[in-house]
Amino acid sequence: MGIQPPPLFAGIITVGSSNNTIDFEETDGFTTDTSTATISTSPGTYYIDATVSTDSILQTIADEMTTASAYGATYTCTMDLTSPNEGVITIAASGGSLTGFYLKLTAAESNKLLTGGDAAVGEQGLNHLGWYTQSVYPSFDLTTDNNTQPSNTWIPTGPVPNSTVIAALDRSFSWKASQQTTLGGRTVTRSWSESYTSTDINPNEVIILTCEFLTDSDRDNWQRYFVGPYAHTGARFRFHRRRSDLTIWDDVHLTQETIEQFAPDRLPGYPYFNTTINMKRWKS
Repeated sequence: MGIQPPPLFAGIITVGSSNNTIDFEETDGFTTDTSTATISTSPGTYYIDATVSTDSILQTIADEMTTASAYGATYTCTMDLTSPNEGVITIAASGGSLTGFYLKLTAAESNKLLTGGDAAVGEQGLNHLGWYTQSVYPSFDLTTDNNTQPSNTWIPTGPVPNSTVIAALDRSFSWKASQQTTLGGRTVTRSWSESYTSTDINPNEVIILTCEFLTDSDRDNWQRYFVGPYAHTGARFRFHRRRSDLTIWDDVHLTQETIEQFAPDRLPGYPYFNTTINMKRWKS
């Protein structure tokens, strides 16, 4: 099995005027009230979660729903990164005079953040947080969970209960250079790469991730929620080498060969796959 801690690939979630609101219904057991939490579009770029609260879309949701509550409730928004519930986002409420709430995610609401805009019933738009557009409102409750992994992220699970799927992590380097030998035997080298001190991060570094025992869900989630909507453009994401510590990450993007083809090798007789993912250091 794997020998590295399970990672998190966290891309940028962009919030604009078409996906910046959360409508929710609250009750104190006697009356009901519709509230709207508005997510800031300035700058409008978030990660699914982060130790800096202003970077975290989850913390921002919790803060804005708390501010918008008509019954003085405190809301939390958290994502489970442990097996077997990786990617499950839970919005919960407590306090005040609140006895229940539900999210309003039907076609009647507009600019929905959680569904990634105003997608059709049963579908999701870009930059969604794992909820589908609904056909009817649910019942009042004090917690609610999303339906799928959030967009622009990849949270590999591996076989339950062991969620470690990274067998090895290595690095390679490349330098843009040419070298010729003259007729007299002298070697002439020309380098087009910058010079870096020993403390600099070299943007020519490629991080090589060797994965073992990926599941069918890991393969599908890679395409549906990470590469397909986001990473295929070479977009920047945070590679958290251990998803238990969001204070540590590398800013990277996928290399061309990884973008063009993701074809894991199936283990004969088992529903698992092995593959290699290459990521290059991000440089704007």
